[in-house]
Amino acid sequence: MLKIQKILAVILTITVLYAGMTITVNAEPIDFSIGTYLQMGKYNNEPILWRYMADDENGDPVLTLDFSKADKIMDFIKKHNEKNPDDTIRVRGHVLVWHSQTPDWFFREKYDSQGAYVGKEKMLKRLENYIQKVIEHYDGVNSPYRGIIYAWDVVNEQIEPDDFHPEKNPGSVRYTCNNKNTGWYNIFQGDISYITQSFVFANRYAPKDIKLFYNDYNDADPV
Repeated sequence: MLKIQKILAVILTITVLYAGMTITVNAEPIDFSIGTYLQMGKYNNEPILWRYMADDENGDPVLTLDFSKADKIMDFIKKHNEKNPDDTIRVRGHVLVWHSQTPDWFFREKYDSQGAYVGKEKMLKRLENYIQKVIEHYDGVNSPYRGIIYAWDVVNEQIEPDDFHPEKNPGSVRYTCNNKNTGWYNIFQGDISYITQSFVFANRYAPKDIKLFYNDYNDADPV
């Protein structure tokens, strides 16, 4: 049975490393890279495109990912690296899991914005499928971009910065965004398994030389 299906756009903010420097600290030379970030465009919470797709074996619509915007920048970097093998650009992918950049329908039955929220087990399967598709697109054995990304921010900003609630977030996990509960909280209710499993999945599908990070802000502030 064919159904109209949403396509989830892969909107990546990528950190582009474009130069190397060496400084001396305590008489020891330290090499490091500098760069900037490029954002793929403004995100909105509506489906990007519609397409006819078949249901999967569980009766769920098949989720298709749109890499087109991110690929344009990766194509530019690939061409640069081919022309400049001694001055290549490396990329840090940002980000695989982030509450504010995940549309609400991604958490619901049939990917329908009016559907009920799925259970934890189904959400973890969706999460694994998403992470696998993104990583294999950019670093799978047949990917034209393999070797450009050196690191991924796997999870972003999941520590609650202000509103600590002993019942809603005993583990200090962020549970609101723009005065609404996040999709992650609506399903996991403060359980951090989606965070830990994100790293399990990323480690499962990423090449072994790629570094995996948790990213946040104000992390130098005293507790």
